[in-house]
Amino acid sequence: DVDSNLLDAIGEGTHMPVRVAEVNGACLSNRTMSANPTHFERSAAPGSQGKGRSAYQEKNMTALDFFQGYGMHSGQSDANVSEHWYAAQVDVVSLLPGLLQYAVGSSPPKRQILDAVGPTPPLSYHPITLYFGAGKRSTQLHYDSLENVVCLASGGLKTFSLYDPATSAKYLYADRSVYGNGSPVIPSHPSPDHPLAKYALASHATLRPGDCLYLPVYWYHTVTSSDERSISINWWRNADHGKMKTLENLFCGRESYGAEAKC
Repeated sequence: DVDSNLLDAIGEGTHMPVRVAEVNGACLSNRTMSANPTHFERSAAPGSQGKGRSAYQEKNMTALDFFQGYGMHSGQSDANVSEHWYAAQVDVVSLLPGLLQYAVGSSPPKRQILDAVGPTPPLSYHPITLYFGAGKRSTQLHYDSLENVVCLASGGLKTFSLYDPATSAKYLYADRSVYGNGSPVIPSHPSPDHPLAKYALASHATLRPGDCLYLPVYWYHTVTSSDERSISINWWRNADHGKMKTLENLFCGRESYGAEAKC
């Protein structure tokens, strides 16, 4: 049993951050309407009137509470719940030390791949993170400021939609002062407020258990998961400063487009 083994490795009393999203009530009452994934997105803090950086809504709970309740809070249960839970970006090194040996020893990416992506793990960020959830869910369009190798360890499928910063990021209406590393654009449901977003063309990659994907620094992306419970592990590496500067120059301050990133 994967859940039992994972819970034993993590420890029942270990506290971990869990992202929370509102579940569409229609999805609970009609299984045929569950095709739409729960969308996890950043929101401004209450009382901020939309000013200042947004953040994901999170709860801090024990591993035991999460494992006992994530099925009911998966967005596909008949239980009358209003929240979908998703353990995302959980730091394995500091928060889940019991899992570290398991993560390092369970077929990590080949050393030469990680060395090619970036030879040094970050000191100011989590070098290895865990993502765990069930039910269809999607993340807000965003980029990461580190190189990333993501491996699907168990469960269903994960589909990544990636936007090349050289050709597409200039159409995504990014504003770091408001959205941080995110974008207000929802590619599957473009808004009239973002007319140029239709010109941002995505590449798509679907991971199955055992697959790994190199996700380059500054590439905007969304992640959509299938119904099944899935567990993925991300391996982060520092990016080359020259590469980061070049990419920033590509999508920051494009006055002629009107959708340029405000960096």
